[in-house]
Amino acid sequence: RAAQDSTIAGLRRELTAARHALWESQLRAGVAEADLSAAASRETQTQDREAAVRSLGQLFAPQEGQVWLTPEGDVRVRLTGLKFASGNAWLNPKYDPLLDKAAEAIRRFPDLVPEVEGHTDDSGPRAANQKLSLARARAVAAALAKRLDAPASSLAATGMGPDSPVAPNTTEDGKARNRRIELVLKAARGGN
Repeated sequence: RAAQDSTIAGLRRELTAARHALWESQLRAGVAEADLSAAASRETQTQDREAAVRSLGQLFAPQEGQVWLTPEGDVRVRLTGLKFASGNAWLNPKYDPLLDKAAEAIRRFPDLVPEVEGHTDDSGPRAANQKLSLARARAVAAALAKRLDAPASSLAATGMGPDSPVAPNTTEDGKARNRRIELVLKAARGGN
């Protein structure tokens, strides 16, 4: 009888261990399934955003702007057709149609946070370029906020100065390309 009780106790321990192993396997399978579902959802969201970005790109003529999706999920709109007079942040009304399109870009991505970046070439003192790029970004942000019937403070404006060139500053064409406004529609970051 003692031997039978010992065998039964041993079998019960094995059964408990087997049940625990089964529970852990089911838990891991559930986590894997949730991870797979989340990855599929992210993939679908990325595909949807890519399609929306392609559609938005068709809104701008090549000389007006370029639109692309960054690896971080941000939508960038480089307003190549928007120009400022040298050393000036005055926004010429002839750019109203282009600003209307930029406002439409913001409307198409209501889940993204808009920010306007001003950029300059490297001519002149860095501090002056920083100040000028911020003034230009603020002018564009205010014009966009007005089109969106939103408070001016709802669009962040950042002066990048000469720090993010897209072309060499050694030619007039390169300098002209570096003097630009970019609309950045920022995706939420994990952990924020």
